[in-house]
This record gives sequence, structure tokens and C-alpha cells, in this order.
Amino acid sequence: LVQGLGDTQRGRVSKMAMTLTHFCGPKCSWCCLIISVWGIIMLFLLGILFSSKATGLIRDAPDNTTDGMNEAAKNCYIAGAIYIGTLVISFWQIQMNNRAAAALSRDS
Repeated sequence: LVQGLGDTQRGRVSKMAMTLTHFCGPKCSWCCLIISVWGIIMLFLLGILFSSKATGLIRDAPDNTTDGMNEAAKNCYIAGAIYIGTLVISFWQIQMNNRAAAALSRDS
């Protein structure tokens, strides 16, 4: 589709595709990246502690039982995996912001 277009039209298509995939600014992207890293570390650490049946966390488990601790560990691992997805999206947005800044500096 893009091969049959002229240089001007191809540039418009490229800018439009970049605009559609660029939805988060540079500061927001870095903030989400940092929070994602912290969330991954914290949640996987909590998951490990729940899995090892740490006695200090028994009150935080559903029904205050060891089965509840297993459920809480599974939930921590799932939330950590979601934060990995957020980390990937944040990194992608940082790359998009860098490309947009480079394109702006080239055009100027």
C-alpha cells in the first residue's frame, strides 16, 4: 500500500501512523516505566513471601488461611505480569517519543 505512494504521501502516512501509536508524552512514559519497575519488584516479592507462607502476612491472606496465602500469591504474580505489560508499553512510548523528537529536529 505504501509502496505505490509518492514521497509526500508516504510521509503523511508515516506521520499519521506515528500519531496513532503515540499516545503518551515523555514525562508520563518515564513515570509509568519507573512505577512499573517498582510494581514488578514489589508484587513478585510479595508473591514469593505469600508462597513461602510468611507468618507476618497471614492476616493479609483471604480467610487468614494458608490456602488464602496461595491465592494471594497467585494474585500477586498476575498483577506483576500486568505490570510487565505496562513496562513494555511505557518503553515503547519512550521510543516513540524519541523518534518524534528526532523527526522534529530533522524537520527544523
